[in-house]
Amino acid sequence: MAKVTLLGTGPLPIEESSYIYSSSNRTWQLARGLLDHGHRVHVIAFRPTRTREGQRIVDPDHRTYQEGAFTLDSVEEVLHFRNRDFMRERISSAGTELLVGVNSFPAAIAADLELDLPFWADLNGFGMGEVQIRAHLTGRDDAILEGWREETRSLCRADVFSAASHPQRHALIGELASIGRLRAATCGYEFIHVIPVGREDLPPAPVECELRDTLGNEAFIALWVGCYNYQFDIDTLFKGLEMAMSANPHIHFASSGGRVDGHNETTFARFLDQVRQSRHHERYHFSGWLPWPEFDALLRAVDVGVSMDIPCYETELGARNRLTEMFRVGLPAVITSGPEIALDVSRGGAGWSVPPGDAEAFCQALLEAADNREECRRRGKTARAIFEKCYTLEASLAPFLKWADSPWVAPDRGLAPLINANPPAADIQLNEIPELILHCGIPRLDSARKISEALFFHRMEIESRRFLHRNRDLLNNVEAKWRDDPMQQWDQQWIHPYIAEQVKTHLSRQPHQEKKLLWISEGISFLPFSLNRLHPQLRVCCSSPAPAVEEPMQKIIEQEGQPVECHCGSLESIGFPTDCFDLIAVPRIPVKGSGIAAWLDEAHRILRVGGCLILAIDVSWNRDRQVPDRQAGEIIQALRQRFETEGREVSLEAEILSGAILTESLSESFAWSEEAEDRSRWKRIRQCLGLLPDRKSQTEKAFCCLTFRKGKPA
Repeated sequence: MAKVTLLGTGPLPIEESSYIYSSSNRTWQLARGLLDHGHRVHVIAFRPTRTREGQRIVDPDHRTYQEGAFTLDSVEEVLHFRNRDFMRERISSAGTELLVGVNSFPAAIAADLELDLPFWADLNGFGMGEVQIRAHLTGRDDAILEGWREETRSLCRADVFSAASHPQRHALIGELASIGRLRAATCGYEFIHVIPVGREDLPPAPVECELRDTLGNEAFIALWVGCYNYQFDIDTLFKGLEMAMSANPHIHFASSGGRVDGHNETTFARFLDQVRQSRHHERYHFSGWLPWPEFDALLRAVDVGVSMDIPCYETELGARNRLTEMFRVGLPAVITSGPEIALDVSRGGAGWSVPPGDAEAFCQALLEAADNREECRRRGKTARAIFEKCYTLEASLAPFLKWADSPWVAPDRGLAPLINANPPAADIQLNEIPELILHCGIPRLDSARKISEALFFHRMEIESRRFLHRNRDLLNNVEAKWRDDPMQQWDQQWIHPYIAEQVKTHLSRQPHQEKKLLWISEGISFLPFSLNRLHPQLRVCCSSPAPAVEEPMQKIIEQEGQPVECHCGSLESIGFPTDCFDLIAVPRIPVKGSGIAAWLDEAHRILRVGGCLILAIDVSWNRDRQVPDRQAGEIIQALRQRFETEGREVSLEAEILSGAILTESLSESFAWSEEAEDRSRWKRIRQCLGLLPDRKSQTEKAFCCLTFRKGKPA
C-alpha cells in the first residue's frame, strides 16, 4: 500500500483537544479512511492561531506522534508549515509517494512545494463564498483577492480535486475554466470528485450528560454544535428561539463550541450580547468547546439540532459539518434550506427545513418538534439511516480511496495554465514588496496586512519572545519596554525582519566564508543573538554608546552561551580596526546633528570593501511643524556621498517599513519642502498607515530602512 502524506489542520481528534475545527475533522476524515484502507499515513497538521484575552498564543513546538502505520507532525503555522525547507524535508524523510492537501490553505502550501508526486487537493467548502460574506460583514473587500490567490495556488497545480458537495463541484469546474485548465489535453478528464463530510462511526462515549441530568427529561433541548462563523444567521436563530421559548416553557437552547480564534471572534460575541438581554437568558446553556466524551454525550442527550444560515453562495455551495455530526447519533435537525445536505432533511425526512431568514418558520418548527417528541425520534432514526448510507468514512471517501490505491496524474501536468492566474508565492520576500504598492508609492492596506503576516515577520516575533522569556529579569531592569512588547516598540517591528533578511542575502553570496557583523544599538536586542544562532559562519559583535548596557549585556551573553562580543562607548572611541566588518546593522543611528558626519566616516572606515551598512532612519512626521524631519534627507545625502546603494540603480526605493510604507524615490521623498503639495503627500501616507503619535514628542513614528554598500576607492 502507498505512503501518503496529508497536509491539514490540527488539532486532530486523536490529540484529545476540546477545540476541534471543522477543517481538523476533515483532515482526520481523509487520514482515518486511508488508514482503514491499509495505507501508511503521515499527517503534517498546523495549529491555527489561538488567542487568550486578545493576545495571540505562541506555541512554537514541533510535536510528533507515531503509532503503527500512522505518523503525525503537529507544527506551528509560521515556523514550520509555511517553511518550505522544513516541509520538503519532512515529506522526503517519510518516503512519501502521494501528496494530499486537505482544505484550501494546506492545499495551497502543498502546491507551493512543487513536488514531483501525484497531488490531490481537497477544497472542502466554497472558500470564495466565505470570504465574500466576510467582506460583506466587515465592509472590507481585501479578503477577496487574498482568498482567490490562495485558491488558485492549488487550482494551477493539483492533479485531482475534491469538493464537499455537488454544487461546489460545479463551481470548481468554473474556477478551473477561469485559469485555462479546461483545455485540449484535459477534455474528458474528471478533475473533480465529491467527498461529502463524513465521520467515524464511533460507539457512544461512556459518560452521562450533565445538562440533561440538570434539566430533567421534561426539558426539550435544541443544540447548536461548533463555531459561530460569518455564514451563520445568529439573528434569525435568536429571534426564533425567543418566540419558541415564549410559547413553550420547556424549550431550552444548548451550545457546544463558540468563536473562531484568530478568524471570526465577533459573531459569537454578538450572539452572547443578545442572549444576555433576553428575558429567557437562564434557558440558554453554553458549554464551550467540550472534550470528545462530553461532546458525544451531549449530542446523544438532546432532542433536536439547529443550524441557521444566511442566504448566500457559501450556503448554497458549501457543506455543514454539524449536520453530519447530528446524523451520526440519530439527532434530527431544524435547519435553513440551502446546503445540499439540507435536502436530506426536507426530502429524506431527517428533520425540519425552513426558509433562510424566517424566524417565524424556525419557531414553528421548534414548537412542532417539541410538541411531538415521538415524531422527533422517528426523524432521528431516519437521520441515522442516511448517515449509514452516505456519510460513513467508507461511503464518503470512495473516489479518494480508489485514487490512493491506483494513483493518476492530470493530463496537463507540467503545462502552465493557459490563463495567467498569478498565484503568489507562499510567503512574501522583501524584494517582492515594491510589487504590492500603488504607483503613488503608498501601499494598499491589504498589502500592509500581508507583509505583517509574512514568514520573516513572525519568525522574528517568535525569536523575540523566546529571548525575552530566557532573559526576563535582566531585561526588565534595563529595558522596561520589553515587559509588554517583546518586539521592542511597534515602530521597530519592521526594522528587525528587514535587517535579518538583508544579512541572510549578504551571507548567501559566499555561504561558506566567515563574516563579521557589528550590531550598533543603544539598548539590548534579541536580533544579534538570533542571527548568530541562525548563521554559523557569522561572528557577531555588539556596540552600544550607553555604558549602563555593558554589565547586563555580558550576563545575557553568558546565559545565551553564544560567542557574541560586546563593546560600550561611542563608535569613534572604541577603536575598531580598519576594514574590520562585513556588515554593520544599525536599528537607529545613535547620534544626531553635527555628530552624524563623524559617525558615518567611522562606519565607512571599519567596513570592508563590498560590505553593507544596513540601517533605519527616522522619518517621523512632526505634528508641530507639519513636515517630516529634514535631518532624514541630510543623512541620506551624507550616506550617498560615502556609500553605494545596495541592489539599486538610478532611483532608490525607500522602504519605510513601519507600517510597510514604500515611497517612490529618495530624490523626491527626501527633498523636503513646506509646500502644500509635499504636506498633502505625507498626509496621505499617514492616513494609509494610521500612525500613532508619540505622546512625548508629538511626532508620528515612521522609519526608512535602507542598505548601502562600501565601494572600491576611486
